[in-house]
Amino acid sequence: MLSVPRIPIVARFSALSCSCGCSASAPLIILGSDISEEDKKRCEPRVSQILDKAATHSQLIMLHTNYRTAVPPHTRHWLYSMVVPLFGGMGGGIIANTFIHQKPISLFVDNTNLLLFLAYWGLVYHSPGDFFYKFFASNKTKLLKDVFSLLDGYSTAKSICAHTSMGLDKYPGAPLGGFVAGILSAVGGGATFGYLDAKTRNPSLKWILSNPSTGLKVASTAAAAFIGLSTLLPKLSRCPCSAEVRKQAARKVAGTVVMGILMGATGYSIYRSRKEAAKKQAK
Repeated sequence: MLSVPRIPIVARFSALSCSCGCSASAPLIILGSDISEEDKKRCEPRVSQILDKAATHSQLIMLHTNYRTAVPPHTRHWLYSMVVPLFGGMGGGIIANTFIHQKPISLFVDNTNLLLFLAYWGLVYHSPGDFFYKFFASNKTKLLKDVFSLLDGYSTAKSICAHTSMGLDKYPGAPLGGFVAGILSAVGGGATFGYLDAKTRNPSLKWILSNPSTGLKVASTAAAAFIGLSTLLPKLSRCPCSAEVRKQAARKVAGTVVMGILMGATGYSIYRSRKEAAKKQAK
């Protein structure tokens, strides 16, 4: 059971305590905290666990489907279709974890995601009658793709907030560390492995810092907003609790706000794209 004392809203999130006796007995599953993975699975809200799993499956499906659409199999060695999406799609987390010295890197500890990656690669490229790829690449699955986009927005927002929080802890007194960690987690893979792959296909392609991608803009804005709220909220709190509790509570609130904004922005982007497509069809 969760106990919610009558205290100010900023501190209320951190006062939720778990009765199972795990390491989450002080703050309840705060993004970027040192709570063990086993305790997170035990105490994290069931809805969050379901969303995380759904996001993982949807991201892997669209990662392979989109890469095959952009790079037809006959134009590249089959190994490219496995290596580039692996490090282009998951490289951001690896680079960010390396930057903040987060050990161990989950991709090389838990084989689940890697096995899922290989399983969906096989389905997208070698399913009987190519039905798997044709289904997800078809225009008839637009609604399903919209759901996948929302799940991707949820997962990206959670990753940015978590890595920004861990970066702030790793480099205390230097918000730039958290800012860079948050950005790397979102776009690090695409900005490195994805760019190198695109460069081999188009040698004239240039990486221009003065014209950042939409992903970089979103990631930097989200990381900056998380840092700003995490810094401001503890100062506004009148809770008599310790500075550490106020800090963790502020980060929980900041993460919730940033994730809500990014999810809303993703939904609005989907709505606009569908509206523009409908206008073109009408013409």
